[in-house]
Amino acid sequence: MILWTWILAAGGLAAAGAGYGILEAKSLRVRRITITGAPASLHGKTAAAFSDVHFGRFVTLAQLRRCVEKINGLRPDYLWFLGDFSDKHRSHYDQQTRTAVAKLLRGCAPQAEKLAVLGNNDLHMPAACAFSAELLAAGGFRVLQNEAVRLTEDASVIGLEEWKYGKPDVQKALNGAAPYVICLMHHPDYADISAQHQIPVQLSGHSHGGQVKLPLLYRYMLPHGGRKYHTGEYQVGATRLIISNGVGVHTLPFRFLAPPDILHITFTE
Repeated sequence: MILWTWILAAGGLAAAGAGYGILEAKSLRVRRITITGAPASLHGKTAAAFSDVHFGRFVTLAQLRRCVEKINGLRPDYLWFLGDFSDKHRSHYDQQTRTAVAKLLRGCAPQAEKLAVLGNNDLHMPAACAFSAELLAAGGFRVLQNEAVRLTEDASVIGLEEWKYGKPDVQKALNGAAPYVICLMHHPDYADISAQHQIPVQLSGHSHGGQVKLPLLYRYMLPHGGRKYHTGEYQVGATRLIISNGVGVHTLPFRFLAPPDILHITFTE
């Protein structure tokens, strides 16, 4: 009898935890961040950054619409996507879905300058790569591959290829960049290299903030490229690394103590 009581209690706790995890995965918060030391040309400007949508398996059109609505409410000057728009488990995206997603992305911060990088799940298979690259472009994003874009006369964004399937080349991207650089790189562990190049800011996703942060266990589930730096912010030498928890989920349909988020960044002196 006592054994069955323990089994039922454990089952109840597991069910409650899973239910909470599904609710957390469907939540979406805005993390507000101030970046100091920016050049005067950026003072007062704002950027929204989001990552890891993983659209298709567990993330629905309704969840993507909620993300777009949150971003539009922020009215950012710049909008940056940090990789992994598609779900590598999807082998096909129908035309109706493509049309709906493109329409949503076109309506996402239409006043903003929109830049993006791809992640490892985007490049995992041809269908995912085509979906992400084509839909981001149709939505008004310029997808950067080891290249720089000037925001102002003295500030640039560089976007790097991801580590697993791409070939990040920070030196190539820095050629012609302005003195103040913001690096978009899917993998947060790349911050060690960014620091060697004295890059002031790196924005990353990939790790989902751990996604399921069970004590002592979640570190073993962190992905390659997001194991050293995986949650929140770090100062890595000269580089301030800011990591988004991402919008969606991967492999499992729930989160625990790692709520999805959008970054809202304000630049100041």
